[in-house]
Amino acid sequence: MRARKIVLVVACEMRLM
Repeated sequence: MRARKIVLVVACEMRLM
């Protein structure tokens, strides 16, 4: 599902910030 990919991207962005 794409929802899982979006969650992964958001988590990566939050970790980067």
